[in-house]
Amino acid sequence: MSKRVMYYDEIASSLLNIVKDDNTVTYEDFLIDMKTFIIDKYNVQNLNEFRGFWKAKFKKVANDLKYIVGKDRNNNIWASTVAEIKENRTREQHKQPSESTVSSSSNRILTPVEKALVLELYSKIEKKDKGNLSTGEKISDCMYDLARNSVFEHPVHSYIFDTSDPVWRTYFTPEELKEAKNYNSKLVVNIPEELQTLMSSFENKEYTTASHYYDHALEYKFPLGTHFDKRWVQEGVMSACELFYSHHNRLNLNEYSEGNLLHEVWNFVYKLYKDREIVAKPGERCSIATSMAKNNKRSLEAITPRGRKIMGSRVNIVFTADENELGACEVGKGNASIVDDKYLNYGLKKLPKTSRDMLVTQTTINPNKTNSLCTVGYLMMGNSQAHFIGQK
Repeated sequence: MSKRVMYYDEIASSLLNIVKDDNTVTYEDFLIDMKTFIIDKYNVQNLNEFRGFWKAKFKKVANDLKYIVGKDRNNNIWASTVAEIKENRTREQHKQPSESTVSSSSNRILTPVEKALVLELYSKIEKKDKGNLSTGEKISDCMYDLARNSVFEHPVHSYIFDTSDPVWRTYFTPEELKEAKNYNSKLVVNIPEELQTLMSSFENKEYTTASHYYDHALEYKFPLGTHFDKRWVQEGVMSACELFYSHHNRLNLNEYSEGNLLHEVWNFVYKLYKDREIVAKPGERCSIATSMAKNNKRSLEAITPRGRKIMGSRVNIVFTADENELGACEVGKGNASIVDDKYLNYGLKKLPKTSRDMLVTQTTINPNKTNSLCTVGYLMMGNSQAHFIGQK
């Protein structure tokens, strides 16, 4: 069996973006499309070898996809790539260490035009739709202030208000944030008393090992095809017990990959909707909704050339019903706190924006149900879990 090409999926995705109608791809177009990714992968090796590495991978994947490698336009794109690599290397060598270094994944700086457009849309929100709290504070006014004062891109510029974001603590009191979290909530869940009783039955001080909880779960008999919620709880507990038992009652997730975490630790999340017409599609899925949002200005050429199609956000699970995207799930290794880069990037940016794009698509398809629609996002980091509700 031949060895899989490193970065195969990323290269294939790029070629899908740049392929022309005559089924040709060029190395220059590939370099332009993958420039940031390639620069990020440079690790102080010989630049000629680095160039050969990418050219060989490009040709291999293009051949696998049955694409024709076209002739370059001699724009010397590689030279500009090398120039940026050297500039980055020089910058790193001269960078002075400090206690507060800027993360390599920092958000980009907004342009004046982008900020002006966002503020214009905020200014058009009617008074009755501003999210009036009991204290008189208006949610959208605070969002406007943050959007106006921000230098870097923030979810607020995508009209996302996430009460778990620490930045809002300077705009709202704890009581106001609690009220804002439940403001106009469309998901009011009342857990049936029988289900509460079942879950409470596991809160027994005499249960001290995985075997105790497992044996207790086996005491319940639910006929196949009935009592889905109860069987879901039962199977979730038993699955967790098996994990702890195999690790001698001390679960260590440090060696788990994201795939292991998803399918062995958090599998009950994507099994939650098995009794309805909602399908969980696992495995680094590309959201159609985010792809549509990123390419909303793409059209046939008129005055300017057609822009390349941009891929949507990749998430670990996409929840769909009749191919309509209703939610997403993202999994990360390790237990990330709310101030860690991984949580900031996944929890406060990527997942909320993906849920927002899905909600926009849903409201476009179902304009008469705009006020009742919502989308859901799940974020799992190690053994911690959070969820997000996207609603108008």
